[in-house]
Amino acid sequence: MLRKSLITGIGIIMIVTGGVLGDVDLAAGQSRNISLDADEGTTYTMSQGKLVLDSKEKNYVLVCQRRFEITSSTVIKNEFGMDSTFEALTVPCEAMVSYYKSPGEKNAYKAVSIEVQGRPRPQPE
Repeated sequence: MLRKSLITGIGIIMIVTGGVLGDVDLAAGQSRNISLDADEGTTYTMSQGKLVLDSKEKNYVLVCQRRFEITSSTVIKNEFGMDSTFEALTVPCEAMVSYYKSPGEKNAYKAVSIEVQGRPRPQPE
């Protein structure tokens, strides 16, 4: 049990710092999947993609009506790559978001990291 927790923690740290993914520059709508072992032996699939954060509430952000829950372990970085806080997060903005789907919920996800990339850019029609 302790070993699984330790491996999970190391996996999350490597993903957040880019140790597993390296420099990933994904276009909108693309993602990479990584399996992440949970304490109970459940496997989650973590994705990463460039998203436009539409709004934020008390403990989550919305992206096209999908809810991304922010927890105390969510790493947030500003446009300059420096650690930031959820309160300082300005929306709308473009951000590289690492996340996984919350079990049993339709449009709910858990944000592992958010790296702000700037203001949303207009998309061609």
